[in-house]
Amino acid sequence: MHRPSNFAILLLFAAFAAGCSKGREGVPTASLTGEVKRMNGEPVGNVAVVFYPKEGPSATAKTNDAGEFTVTVAVGECRVAVIADNTASSEDTSPEALKALAAAEAKSKVKPRFATPELSGLSVTVKPTQDEKVVFVVE
Repeated sequence: MHRPSNFAILLLFAAFAAGCSKGREGVPTASLTGEVKRMNGEPVGNVAVVFYPKEGPSATAKTNDAGEFTVTVAVGECRVAVIADNTASSEDTSPEALKALAAAEAKSKVKPRFATPELSGLSVTVKPTQDEKVVFVVE
């Protein structure tokens, strides 16, 4: 039975550690709560809220029927997009269920410009400890 030498194990460990630490600088994150509303104050449910931080990965949350969401995102400046969820479906194909589904889809629609962070005009500064709820207003 052949056992690897201590040098070989040390070499493998060093290569593994170097590969794992490269570009793995921890980006601090924070929990953020908020809501999406229309200009008239009506909540916008069942939409995706996408956060694009200057550093770190993007993060996505989906609003509930009251337009509320919670997300964990990188601390710092974030551009934001709000994307209508057009993938709703229902197992129930009765006329009543389909009518309710159509009403929910119509209620969740937002103008296409909000789906692009460059055009939405929405942004937020995420703090390590977020005290207040953020509100995004869409058309």
